[in-house]
This record gives sequence, structure tokens and C-alpha cells, in this order.
Amino acid sequence: MAERYVLILTAEEKAQLEGLVQKAKASAKQVKRAQVLLAVAKNGQDLDDKQVSRLYGTSVKSIERLRRRCCEEGLPMALEGRKREVFREKKLTGEVEAKLCMLACSAPPAGSSGWTLQLLADRMVELHYIDSISHTSVGTLLKKMNLAPGSKRCG
Repeated sequence: MAERYVLILTAEEKAQLEGLVQKAKASAKQVKRAQVLLAVAKNGQDLDDKQVSRLYGTSVKSIERLRRRCCEEGLPMALEGRKREVFREKKLTGEVEAKLCMLACSAPPAGSSGWTLQLLADRMVELHYIDSISHTSVGTLLKKMNLAPGSKRCG
């Protein structure tokens, strides 16, 4: 069975949460987290997780995680949540877009009457402009640039 964290709020923390709920100046997510913390705290309403789950429309697991975060990392972290630490580097840079535009405006390969999205995607990878790209991403980029594969007008 999972470890159970007992949440006991100080008078200041309880006042802060109640103020947050009453004023509703914070984001809806923070207000909801404050309501849940007040409901599950031993010196608050001391409700069961299942009751709180039904009352506020969250899962029991979310309530357990919120209580754990509040006990381990403190009230501000429980209300704010963690910031993302890992960000993927964008693959579709301006340089890649320019090369796609150049390729779409060029003559289609031999044996084809015009460029298709799949042909453009394959050719981008073949020419080492990008490691991998889907035909839907190519279509999105072309739409953003107001181009259509095989159109007479380019640029």
C-alpha cells in the first residue's frame, strides 16, 4: 500500500489557503488545489480522499500527490506546481522553413507531375536538411508560408 502523508496546516497556512479560496484572485487551478488541501488537512475538514475526489472532481491519485508535495516541498510548491525542466529543442527552425520553401518552389522530381507532401518530407530528409519530418508537419509549414505543393505561384 502507498505511504500515507498526514497533512497538518499551520494557522498561517490555513489562513493563506482560506484567503486564496475566498478572494479567488489566483488561477482556477490554484484555487482548486487550495480547496482540496483545506478539505484533506487534519486540522481542516479532514475528509476522506474519495469524498474530496467526488466533491472537487479530481482523482484520488491527484489528491495523494498534492498532499505529498505539500508535506515534502511546502505549501507554495503544492499550489504552484513544478515548472518544466526539460524542453526539447525545436527541430523546425527558420533555416529549415527556408529550405522547405526553396524545395517546394523547385521543379518536382523526375517522374512526378508535382510535389506531394510525402515527396517533400522524404526529400528534406534525403538532403539532410532535417533528421526526420512527417508529411503533416510539411503541410503545416507550407500552410503557414501560404504555399501549396505543385502550385504555379511560389513565394
